[in-house]
Amino acid sequence: MIQIANRLLAELHRPLQRMEHQDLVFSFASCLQRLSHTRVQHTRANYQAMKRVREFLDDMLRLDCNLSFELTLDELAAVAQYSKWQVTRDFRALYGTTPYRYITLKRLQKAKSMIEQGLPLAQAAFDSGFADQSHLSRHFKNCFGTTPKLWARLVQAAGFASPAAHATQSPGAS
Repeated sequence: MIQIANRLLAELHRPLQRMEHQDLVFSFASCLQRLSHTRVQHTRANYQAMKRVREFLDDMLRLDCNLSFELTLDELAAVAQYSKWQVTRDFRALYGTTPYRYITLKRLQKAKSMIEQGLPLAQAAFDSGFADQSHLSRHFKNCFGTTPKLWARLVQAAGFASPAAHATQSPGAS
């Protein structure tokens, strides 16, 4: 509970996306509920509704090349025909993460791929939907345990650049 409260307070110094704010509030409320020892009877997670939500998120990620869109839980609730809190709870139950975190992980996958292709970190951050390079770095380190800059150095030193990076080299550059 203290970790979630500290995370919530730490994030208040910067503007939060609406879904990010809702995700933090849901996490805090869930923690309070667990601590109060009150049991809330939940229905079974609706796989079909959550599949629609995930497909909607994947479609949005495919359509917006920078992944810069901002969704709300209200929009996802309309897709699922559920309450926004039920969407968060069921999505987490079925996919192991919240919708906001799912989008963030997809953005991180795209950024990591771009970094492996040799793109500058600032460009990878922008093209994958992060506000700036420090926003990418914070999420990247939380997810992968290292900074994007160190990851780029490791990839370059190990020669693990993706085939796309090799394709941009001239034939005699090998």
